[in-house]
Amino acid sequence: MKVAQLEPVGGHGGMDYYDFGLCQGLSEAGVDVVLHTCDETVSPQDTVFPCRFDYKNIASSEKFVGGFRYR
Repeated sequence: MKVAQLEPVGGHGGMDYYDFGLCQGLSEAGVDVVLHTCDETVSPQDTVFPCRFDYKNIASSEKFVGGFRYR
């Protein structure tokens, strides 16, 4: 089974801990998983699954502007 986890928020609000834990668990269960996240997320060194930093410049101090940057 292949799974793509899409998470444009990335490391904001602790979502990175959830994302990496979920992807790690799925990977250890034999699932082929890829995490797609924003460019501000810091990937741990010991991940056994690939991380792609597809979402660029999403974080903004103004939520309105950040929403328009989402692509």
